[in-house]
Amino acid sequence: IRHNFDNGIVLMPLVFVSSPYIVMKSHVFGYLDLIIIMCAVVSVVLTMSNRFFWAMIISSSAMLIHENYLIIGIPFVFFASIIKYRQSNSRSEKIFNISAFILPLLVFLFIVFLQMYHHDNLQLRKELISHLSSFDFISTRSRHVAIWQTIDFMTFFNDQKDAFFDRLFHHKTLITFIPTLFVILFSIHSTHRITPFSMTSLFILLIVLIPLPMHLVAFDTARISIYTIGSAIITHWILSETRSTVTPENNLFTLAALPVL
Repeated sequence: IRHNFDNGIVLMPLVFVSSPYIVMKSHVFGYLDLIIIMCAVVSVVLTMSNRFFWAMIISSSAMLIHENYLIIGIPFVFFASIIKYRQSNSRSEKIFNISAFILPLLVFLFIVFLQMYHHDNLQLRKELISHLSSFDFISTRSRHVAIWQTIDFMTFFNDQKDAFFDRLFHHKTLITFIPTLFVILFSIHSTHRITPFSMTSLFILLIVLIPLPMHLVAFDTARISIYTIGSAIITHWILSETRSTVTPENNLFTLAALPVL
């Protein structure tokens, strides 16, 4: 809105704030998704203002809060870093720019290494069962949750991967998030004059859809699919801060946004 005020642009954030993304983030507050998303936003702001060191610290901290930051946070920092890298003429600035997402990746690998070689999973499972049993709302499922938390990645992957396409194309979930996602992507392409399915368009789609491979290892289908709405709005914001915007020449976006709203 700050960069380009017109009826279509006003409708787009209204579509977002009334979307299932907002409902889901409130509903699953205990998953710390909101903290992760805010860390991503802050890291992007810091990256775009050349404060790469602090972006690196925030992203590394977010990875320690929840390792799903790897695919719901790092892609935006990477996107912002690529844009700043192309705009920078200083070699040292380019190096610091890359560090904004490289160190968090190393932190993720450290977590994986630590879990593989320095944890007694059976002992950790007992401790988790004991801890979770003290909470009434989850005591009946404390054993199952503790098992899920302590199964090694490959075992979990082999157990869950066959359900990937069923989760990816789950019809009720698709009906819930696809209309909102379509409107935001429509807005991205129309306000930045990006040709659909061009290289730029495909790269944006990759950034937006990158949470979906989580279906390979996790079974909270709706939560994972709806991540894409948040990914799309953050991508739109990054583009609005770094690219020129134009006012669409027709009312197609308005016609698409109104029924979704």
